[in-house]
Amino acid sequence: MNRFLARIFSASTLLAQLLKDEIVDFETKINEVIKDKFTSLQSAVQWKFNKEAWTYLQQLEEGKPRPIIGDIKFEQVYPLYGAVDIRNSTIERNKAVYQDMVVHLELLEKLLVRLKDLHSIVILDEMIFNCRRWLQEINEEMMDSFQIQVNEFFNQNVPEVLTYFTEYSKEAHTLINGYEKAVHPIEGIVYKNRNILENSIQLINSGISGYLELFDKELQSSYPCYFEKFRSDGVEYDIYIGQSIAPNKKFNEIYLKNIRLWQLTSMAAIGKITHSLLEQMGKHLLTTQLIFVNANLIDINFRTDEHRFDVEGSYNIRYQIIKRRIDKVTLKGTSERLTQPGKIAIVYFTKNDEKEYLGYIQYLQKNGTLLDDLEELELEELQGVKGLQALRVGINFTSYEAID
Repeated sequence: MNRFLARIFSASTLLAQLLKDEIVDFETKINEVIKDKFTSLQSAVQWKFNKEAWTYLQQLEEGKPRPIIGDIKFEQVYPLYGAVDIRNSTIERNKAVYQDMVVHLELLEKLLVRLKDLHSIVILDEMIFNCRRWLQEINEEMMDSFQIQVNEFFNQNVPEVLTYFTEYSKEAHTLINGYEKAVHPIEGIVYKNRNILENSIQLINSGISGYLELFDKELQSSYPCYFEKFRSDGVEYDIYIGQSIAPNKKFNEIYLKNIRLWQLTSMAAIGKITHSLLEQMGKHLLTTQLIFVNANLIDINFRTDEHRFDVEGSYNIRYQIIKRRIDKVTLKGTSERLTQPGKIAIVYFTKNDEKEYLGYIQYLQKNGTLLDDLEELELEELQGVKGLQALRVGINFTSYEAID
């Protein structure tokens, strides 16, 4: 009897190991399908991808010739959109390129003149002429057209001549070495202004992204939602929340109100963070904060070609169109842009949304987060979009209390 029990125990241990190996193998296959067909996922929506990956593996095991990954769709979700933009980033970038290009042309002109003293060839006269002509004509407003021709000159014509002179004499070689150090993309003086600007932008984006990661953790602890951010000159983000994202947890609109208040509070915090970074920036840059309130539920679908969620249906596409256009919207009858540094702009359609956000703003004004300078504004019509209204309020940089 004891021998029999010993055999059973030995077999059960082996069986347990086999089952464990099968489970690990199964999970590996599921994750491989998800990574191949989708992308890295958030826990709030992982269950849906697991379900579709499992169906896909079943089709493979059944020997179906063309297994199909089903649509990953979440219906009737509330969208929340926010954007923190670096004001005049394009203008500042053109300015930095202009300043660096002037330095580059002056540096190159001096080099060519000195090379001509060593060995005068006709091509040098033409290149010196071009440098001087561009220095006279170049300006910030026309940088796009100038960049193409001048960069072609820098990248094609100049290297050919410098290679010739490098082989010509040691003195020329020394001069050219100095020029090449100056045009090094990271350490060279020719990239000084662009690098200062990009470092300042990177500092802002890192500060925003770091805070948004904390913001996302707070959101998930309340009710599972999908959070996705996009980096450019600043950071944009989408949040989707609703019953279809978390079918096992009953959705209540109190979660939506909670997330809206959190979003407004986080925008104030981000505005203060970016303002506090000014002293660390080589180039002082200011940010604007924008929230778009969409009163209607929408459907979203995962696009496997872009590895991201997008809106579903013609009516919902209107939401995306508005998102892309409102950052440049102006106040009705003026040329003043809605978004302004140090302020939060909230764009909406309905009186109900206005009433809801007025309550949040009053609360945040009372606790010192926002200034007592609220504006209720009408906006110019966007192409195909009428009836947009906005609230705009300043961020209190001297006092801030986070919401628990």
